[in-house]
Amino acid sequence: MSVAEMKAKAAEGLASINNETDIKEILEHIEKLKNKEKSFDAEAFFKKAAEQYGEVLKKLAE
Repeated sequence: MSVAEMKAKAAEGLASINNETDIKEILEHIEKLKNKEKSFDAEAFFKKAAEQYGEVLKKLAE
């Protein structure tokens, strides 16, 4: 499925929702995704690196 097809399917799904609370939740999630692309979460980056390369980092620190 292409990106354009996924966007169309998402728009159809959103159009079928009538609950205001659900729509607000979806809009908040979309805003978080848009902001996520623009920001850099250093803590998450280093945590992931530590999990992936923990043993190597320990050896380098010695």
